[in-house]
Amino acid sequence: MGQTARTIVNGIGINTGANLIKTLVQFAIVIPVLARFLSPDEFGLAGMAVAFIMFFSQFSDFGISTAVVRHPSPSRALWSSAFWTNIGLGVCLSGLAFVCAPVIAAFFERPALTAIIKVLSLIILLHCSFLIPMAWLQRALKFKTIAIIDVASVLVSALVAIGAALLGLGVWALVLQQLALYAVKVLATFLCHRAEIAFVYRFSEIKAVLAFSLRLTGAELIGFVHRNLDNVLIGKFLGAAALGFYGRAYTVMLVPVHSLGTSAGFALYPVMAQTLNQPQRLSALYLKALSMLTGLVAPMMVGLALLADPFVSIWLGADWQPVAPLITLLVFVGLMQTLQNVAFTVWKALGRADVLLRWSVAQTLLFSSAFAFGVWTGDIQALAGAYLLANAVIFVPFQWLTCRRLGGDLRALWGEVAPGVICSAVMGGLLLIAAACLPETAADWSRLACLIPLGIGIYFLSWRLLFKRRLHALGEDLRLLRRPEDLKTI
Repeated sequence: MGQTARTIVNGIGINTGANLIKTLVQFAIVIPVLARFLSPDEFGLAGMAVAFIMFFSQFSDFGISTAVVRHPSPSRALWSSAFWTNIGLGVCLSGLAFVCAPVIAAFFERPALTAIIKVLSLIILLHCSFLIPMAWLQRALKFKTIAIIDVASVLVSALVAIGAALLGLGVWALVLQQLALYAVKVLATFLCHRAEIAFVYRFSEIKAVLAFSLRLTGAELIGFVHRNLDNVLIGKFLGAAALGFYGRAYTVMLVPVHSLGTSAGFALYPVMAQTLNQPQRLSALYLKALSMLTGLVAPMMVGLALLADPFVSIWLGADWQPVAPLITLLVFVGLMQTLQNVAFTVWKALGRADVLLRWSVAQTLLFSSAFAFGVWTGDIQALAGAYLLANAVIFVPFQWLTCRRLGGDLRALWGEVAPGVICSAVMGGLLLIAAACLPETAADWSRLACLIPLGIGIYFLSWRLLFKRRLHALGEDLRLLRRPEDLKTI
């Protein structure tokens, strides 16, 4: 058990580190550079095309790779059959996306989308190609290898995008970035995996995992709809420029979701799936993950909400200032979705894709209503606000259901997340007072240079004064990311 615990902690630490590097590359280098060479309209145009391509990617393997990861002992025939199923799906879906490109361009009334979508359709085949090799790496707990692949793909794609932008290729810089990202992933996973893939195909092997994988695919497909419906509606009714502004704010929202929530879920999933006979351990892992994620993410999101104006001015430039009020709203969506990712992982490990499917339907109905309201108002800020409210409505019931399934309740959950929430609120209130005391003529960079260190200091001082024992426990948990040999149990 000690070895397994060390593997979990190492996996979370490695994947979190890799995602933080990828985020840093995107936020500190790629986006600021591209924002000065590309217009909001060009970002919006690429966003329309990518949303369409990602929709087809949801069908890439019908959840078979996820089912293989949780399979007790996948055979050579299963690995092979799953791989060739994915290749066949990739060819069909890429071809379908290519053929549908003019229809999508006509829907958005942007003829330029036709060529962009046709080129990006290759991404679907590339995505299908590396899913099974990546599943082998995840099942084998090769988190370091996966992290290196992810970082390498982002670095190469960043260089491609910046080079293309400097050459004046406009929106095609974003297209080439996506192609480079997936091409590197395919090449690297094929070089690193050791899955037993041969020229063997048995549909009976695929049929045996379809009950779980199809329900999971349904849940993820419905989830994809509500995650991208806002992009479609904004692009169609409010225009590409509005989508460009919203897309940049949404990217900020996704930072904790991808960098921390997804990393934790990715590392926890294969271990949870193999220890289903230990409900107390599952519950402990779940609550510990929520505690650590809240302690790390909540202060970042509160700080971003309060400092959005100077942050956007420095990050993107004056032309992108409409992004700031959107960030102020969407960062709290990011906090809730980061924690929801952990609950999603629990249900997936339990094999309860049926529960995820039902909740995905409920989320889609609620979020679709919020997006429709926002589009009806004609205001992207109203849409962002409605989206935040919809997330708050669905958050508590889903967490309660997860706690109950693991033998706990909301009081136990609140006990884990309360310190991070309360200390973040204290930090936010004092930062508002400090910001009001600064001269109105203070430059954006000086505001950030003053308020960010102050906020960090207030946050940690609040922990020490209000939750001294919990701060010590959190420090021990974080220390284990560096010295996992001291970990005995989770």
